[in-house]
Amino acid sequence: MNLFDERIIHLLNDLGNQHSGFDQTMVFLHEANILKGHLFTATFLLVWFFSKEKKEDVRKAVILTMLGCLAALFFGKVFSLLSPFRLRPINIPDLHAEMQYHVELDHIVGWSSFPSDNAVMFFTLAMGLFFISKTLGTLGMVHAALGISLPRVYVGMHYPTDMIVGGIIGVSVAYFANTSPAIKKHLTDFPLKWLETHPISFYLAFFFMSHQLATQYRLIRDIGHEMVDILVVVGKSLLGIVVK
Repeated sequence: MNLFDERIIHLLNDLGNQHSGFDQTMVFLHEANILKGHLFTATFLLVWFFSKEKKEDVRKAVILTMLGCLAALFFGKVFSLLSPFRLRPINIPDLHAEMQYHVELDHIVGWSSFPSDNAVMFFTLAMGLFFISKTLGTLGMVHAALGISLPRVYVGMHYPTDMIVGGIIGVSVAYFANTSPAIKKHLTDFPLKWLETHPISFYLAFFFMSHQLATQYRLIRDIGHEMVDILVVVGKSLLGIVVK
């Protein structure tokens, strides 16, 4: 572990030991799912249905950000597979940090902490909001950093650099998706035409994606992780046969 990560973790740990209010706030933010995917989902739904100015541009930004979020999570997973496996701080006794909060890790056994999926996702969404409203984008960035990323570092789920790199991936993908003319055209023409010609089926798909966003794409991410694990096992088996 690098010196930067170690110092930040110990600083947060000391703050938690000295100020119970800080500890309670971090734990609350970590547990409050309604302030994560649900909050961003509600924001995107509100701007989708109630924006009065440049409605089509707003809807394009919502579509691009939702799809960009999936792309960012994919790139984050690829980045994770290509990087050395990294244990989470909570699993490293030598860190000598007193984690005051018990984290359930059953659903992420075998997952590297680097980079953070949560940082990838929420910084993608926050950056996407910038293309709808600079005010919403700024609030989204602050919340992604202090309301989502910081508590995950505090409870020992991630190192600061996990969140930073995840944030860079998310911001980059959202920016590229919302500024590339070719991507904007190819990813928004069909959904908007679908909305115009078959609104009922479109909104069935749209609300499914909204539900996935609210639950942090849990279903899609779990399926993706399982597929990647299968491909890794198959790849290793084929490589073993070729070597023999």
